[in-house]
Amino acid sequence: MFNECNNKHIKKYFGKPLYIFTNHFSPKIQVFFYKKYFGDIKTRIEYHFYNKQLFLKQISFPYLNDEEKEKIRALISQKYFIENTYLDSKAIIDPNANLFFINEGLVFNIYYVNQNNSTFNNALDYIENSGIELKNDNFEESIIFKNI
Repeated sequence: MFNECNNKHIKKYFGKPLYIFTNHFSPKIQVFFYKKYFGDIKTRIEYHFYNKQLFLKQISFPYLNDEEKEKIRALISQKYFIENTYLDSKAIIDPNANLFFINEGLVFNIYYVNQNNSTFNNALDYIENSGIELKNDNFEESIIFKNI
């Protein structure tokens, strides 16, 4: 998914994003926001780019009940041939060094990170050296999505 995938590929495949975030303090970082369906479940998808190269994909399921969460976990377990309980505390790494993990906070999130690609490391270095403050604030996230 990540190898040589840039913002033009994502636009070509998924169409125009609902919203594009570019921080004027860090123009090298860009995020595309989409709303899509996973079966009959509404999702929010974010594609994070550094210098137009994809390094992170986040899929959020904001309206899941416990039964739907369990169905998604079961599908993931089946796809990756792992126990469902393994997903609670571990990340899955494929042969291409793509990292996959689930975070079940207020919103059920699935993350894909390409940690082998130099884009990921360059993005982290850029963020650290530019003084950008990273926040995990669900309140701000919900405001952004209500506006798109």
